[in-house]
Amino acid sequence: MLRICRPAPSMVVACLALGIALSGTAVAASVALAPNSVGTRQLKNNSVTTTKVKNGTLLRADFKPNQVPAGPAGPAGAAGPAGPAGPAGAVGPSAAYARFLGGPIAIPGIGTTIVNLTIPEAGKYVISSKAIVSGAAAASALCRLVAGTDQDDSLANGLQFTLANSLTHEFAAAGTVDFRCSTGGVQTVAQVRIVAIKVANLTAS
Repeated sequence: MLRICRPAPSMVVACLALGIALSGTAVAASVALAPNSVGTRQLKNNSVTTTKVKNGTLLRADFKPNQVPAGPAGPAGAAGPAGPAGPAGAVGPSAAYARFLGGPIAIPGIGTTIVNLTIPEAGKYVISSKAIVSGAAAASALCRLVAGTDQDDSLANGLQFTLANSLTHEFAAAGTVDFRCSTGGVQTVAQVRIVAIKVANLTAS
């Protein structure tokens, strides 16, 4: 008659432990993770390293500002449209003053002011004049343009002729420009025009 040996208690404990271990592995292997169930909270710090990241999958937005160096500058773009015109600048120092006398006016024998032009403000001026002299007989006439200590003379002879004068002068204050004439005969002057133009700079040589 065969005798059945009872297993030792240690053998029973070892067999149970092996069975439990094998069943736990099978259960763990059969558990599947739900989609989108692993996020930042489930990842340990420093658990994702460069070897776990596929090359070429990260974008600039995945990095902090200035963490990725800028690339080389690209080519210059096309010029944009012109901007709107700026505001008008301040008015410069230019100004002009003029006086006209139709005439005719008889020219006296000695130099007398025929007409004058008022200059209302100080400044540097370029001044000119023009007049027509005529008479019944040929004679000579002299006309002079005067501004302060500066003057210009023009002289001609005949029945009718045009006299023109020009000068520059700097007025320290308001003043006048005089147009004076004299003749050796009987003559008149007409169409007298005086023009004074104020300029920013004046260089006389």
